[in-house]
Amino acid sequence: MKKITILLFSLALTSMYAQKVDIRLYGGLGLSEFSNKNTSLLDNYVNHTESVSGMPGAQAGFKLGYGHRFYIEPGVEWSQVVLKVVNKSNVNDSVYEDNAKMNMIAVPLHVGFKLFDTEKQKIFNVRLMGGLTGSHVLSINHSKKSELSGDFNRDDFKKTIFSADAGLGIDIWIFYVEMQYKFGFTPVFAGNGNNSTFTNIHFNAGLKFSF
Repeated sequence: MKKITILLFSLALTSMYAQKVDIRLYGGLGLSEFSNKNTSLLDNYVNHTESVSGMPGAQAGFKLGYGHRFYIEPGVEWSQVVLKVVNKSNVNDSVYEDNAKMNMIAVPLHVGFKLFDTEKQKIFNVRLMGGLTGSHVLSINHSKKSELSGDFNRDDFKKTIFSADAGLGIDIWIFYVEMQYKFGFTPVFAGNGNNSTFTNIHFNAGLKFSF
């Protein structure tokens, strides 16, 4: 029994080390949108209409890919989502505008498929990927403060925001580019009756180190 256990353990180690490992470092631009762009809020007994639209943001991170043509790829990503927030009073038509910057940390977990055999084609490849991402809001910076109780702050958001991801990547030697579409399927806000979800499109470029 001891010999069989040692043999199975040795085979597992051999299989693990036979797999291909890719370390990917990247950065890029992102575009974000809320599903509900207009929300009514009451502040100091005055009704306001708040509209939210996405503006170009940025992200950076690293991923660890494990496998050959089929692979699994967890990672860690920092992103800054920029939102244009417009509050308009329904009483005197006064307007307040703010570019709110949301700093977020995300943990994506993707699976993918490489169109070309990595043993035969080592310079160029095309990848299809999909999976899930869990994101958490770290902080929010405002270009201005409207002094409305409806101003975004970290406590306004769910502790974890989930999205379903799909993407396409192109590898050329140690360089690569990717495009990912992230469809949010859980509400972004916590406890204010707004069931808005998040949609993101990411464009990334980076370096790949294979072992």
